[in-house]
Amino acid sequence: MRRHLEVGSAAKVIVVVGSFSYHCHEDREIGFRSIMRQKFEGIEVLEVIKGKDSDEATYDAVRKLLRAEPNIAGVYNVAGGNRGLAEALAELQRAHRPVYITHELTE
Repeated sequence: MRRHLEVGSAAKVIVVVGSFSYHCHEDREIGFRSIMRQKFEGIEVLEVIKGKDSDEATYDAVRKLLRAEPNIAGVYNVAGGNRGLAEALAELQRAHRPVYITHELTE
């Protein structure tokens, strides 16, 4: 993610999970935080959003957070709900949209 951020040394990113009870989502989040902490001190992982593996729930949650925290530079989605996330990011009226990394590309 750091390679693709269009910001200086400091950046804020968020993580989207389907549910906190999915161990694979938890493992991905833990691994992401660990790498960011070890290798990229300037990247702050702000928050984890629960998107319920749903396009609609992910759209609503991401849109709400982006309104509250306008300086998000990246989004790591470890779950489903990619269409909703993409739609929320596409609606942003910014010069630079957040970097978007995801899993679960198939229906």
